[in-house]
Amino acid sequence: MAAVFLATLEDRYQLTRRRFMQGAAALLPACLLPTSALLAQETGIVTDVHCHVFNAHDLPVRGFVQRVVFGDAEPTVVPNEAPEVNRALAPWIGAVLVRQLLTGTAPSAEMELRTIEAQADAGIENAPSMDSDVATLAEALRATMSESFSQSFENLPAFERQVSGASAGYFMRRLAEEAGQSEDSLLSPEMGADPYPNMARSLLSGDGKISRYFRWAALFNSPRRKIVAEIERLFGGPDRVRLFTPALIDFSRWLDEEPRSNLESQIRVMERIQRLERRSMVHCFVAYDPWREVADQEIGGTNTALDLVKWAINDMGFIGVKLYPPMGFMPAGNEGSTLAFPERAGDISQFTRKLDEALDKLFSWASSQGVPIMAHSADSNGAGPGYSGRASPANWKPVLLKYPELRLNLAHFGGFEKSVAGGEDWENIRVALVSSGAKNLFADVGFLSEILPGHSTPAEMQRLSAAFASYVANSDPNVERLMFATDWIMLGQEAGFSDYFEVVDRFTQAVGITDEKRQRFLSGNAKRFLGLSKNEPARTRLESYYQAKHMDAKRLQEFDI
Repeated sequence: MAAVFLATLEDRYQLTRRRFMQGAAALLPACLLPTSALLAQETGIVTDVHCHVFNAHDLPVRGFVQRVVFGDAEPTVVPNEAPEVNRALAPWIGAVLVRQLLTGTAPSAEMELRTIEAQADAGIENAPSMDSDVATLAEALRATMSESFSQSFENLPAFERQVSGASAGYFMRRLAEEAGQSEDSLLSPEMGADPYPNMARSLLSGDGKISRYFRWAALFNSPRRKIVAEIERLFGGPDRVRLFTPALIDFSRWLDEEPRSNLESQIRVMERIQRLERRSMVHCFVAYDPWREVADQEIGGTNTALDLVKWAINDMGFIGVKLYPPMGFMPAGNEGSTLAFPERAGDISQFTRKLDEALDKLFSWASSQGVPIMAHSADSNGAGPGYSGRASPANWKPVLLKYPELRLNLAHFGGFEKSVAGGEDWENIRVALVSSGAKNLFADVGFLSEILPGHSTPAEMQRLSAAFASYVANSDPNVERLMFATDWIMLGQEAGFSDYFEVVDRFTQAVGITDEKRQRFLSGNAKRFLGLSKNEPARTRLESYYQAKHMDAKRLQEFDI
């Protein structure tokens, strides 16, 4: 079956998306098609267990763009002929994105909450129009290209070393190519002509590699409820995802930059959005940063990071907690390690010991209360050099030995990329943790972009398919640990992201996830991880929340099917 799937991917290089889907339908066995018909015959609520719906006000924008989006790009040179968007473009795209996100129309959490409360239908009015998106991007392009290097990149210090006249010219050429304009129109516009509005409009409607970044950023300038509506449009429906569990993030201490909407206000607006009438259910993961908990404790705060987490879970209809180790911490063992931390952390006495204590408090409480934890577990998005390695599943072993009942999702499963460089795949480390007694350890396939058409060579897909099939056959034959996820809105920067549900579904079937196994992958395992069976703690909390907010608790009975 994997070979059949690979054949369809090879055809993708010559076929349009429509022909690709038609070709797949002709090649795959009837038992695999159509996806919607199969789902309609199955029971359970299909769940996207890992996604995001934050907007630009919820992000530490400069650090998010530099560290998370571009991975704190390494020094590069500009090649004479560059076939792809590469690191030489990163600082220029980054500078435009920062301006686009900071000057756009994204409402603050407080503003959006007031708007929702003031309108009975709570629609997506006041969402940015195409004209406002064009104006925002045009101004961001104009400002970046017209200022000196030091002005454009003053807030992106690690990018400065890559900025040069050569890279500026390369960026300008690529912009002109994707916008269908001449480079001369940018370098020497006619008297009184402004090339940027037309360029911005072309880029926002284009599908080039640079265009996708700017289209993606435009979505971050939307109200959160519009972003929820978009994820439901893309992946929701009666025979597709019916429960989304979007995760908030808190990167601020590690990136030394606070978002414009604080975490408490984000919790409040997302709680209100959870109650809006829609086809799908939405229940969020609240972010927890152990450094914020340490800092709150240092000043004697009465509403600490952990207090916010407990409030969100117990009173606000949130379903779990999101941790982000690649920001700079391990889940345990920071004290006594040889790890480097930001210099600012030295202002706190015994910082690493307090970091471990802040994490242990969370794990102890979550384990006793049946609260699921989702943790970034890919070697990516580190806030500093080597920080992403702190997300390794191996670092969770002492936590799971101490708290074997802890419900844990080590997110971003399926790349099997470490073995390519001669290392041990993190997927196999997860398997070892299960063997050591982790009763409630799961993984999700959020942002498995390698399997999207055109993202991998046939040889790369052959390796990935073989590794995935081996995992299913030998390590999880009943598929009791693996869950469906998109990691949208982050996935939105990738070409072909709107087909993610169908592509993942066909890929996983082709590598051995079929029949009742598929039902567990799409819904059953998420139900177990989240604790949504009758009389389980999470289910009981949600029933109380629905009653307190005068919501229809009958919806929760869908989990009993």
